[in-house]
Amino acid sequence: MLSIRELLSRFRPAGAPGAAGRAAVPADRQAEHSAELAAIFDLLAATHAEAARIRTAAAVAAEQRRREANDEAQRIVAAATARADAERAAAFAAARADAETAGGALVEQAGRDADDIRQRVDRRLGEYVARLVDVARREAAGQQIGTADEHR
Repeated sequence: MLSIRELLSRFRPAGAPGAAGRAAVPADRQAEHSAELAAIFDLLAATHAEAARIRTAAAVAAEQRRREANDEAQRIVAAATARADAERAAAFAAARADAETAGGALVEQAGRDADDIRQRVDRRLGEYVARLVDVARREAAGQQIGTADEHR
């Protein structure tokens, strides 16, 4: 730091135009300012070094986190792909089971419908056979056969 005398000597006029006065050397303001601020900058050098160290450590940590996040993302994608394949297979199996159940139900219903038709045929077949035999006997006997409505 400058002493009071040095500080005040800055304001001493180097000379005024006009009559010759005492000879003086103009003050080197740049050097004085540099000398004044040098101590402060010296104190800040450690802070600058610490800030640089922190920035470097942060960049290393950020890169490490990026790598870890990328690895985790790849693991998640691989697990999701495997899970999607398993889910797809399970969905296919469930759909197939549903289709087989529905198909089985249709086959059972068709079987019941066929049995119902067979029972109706069995009930009506005797009646139709009897009518046909009757018609055949009448024709053989030469009798007039009635209208078709009569035989229904």
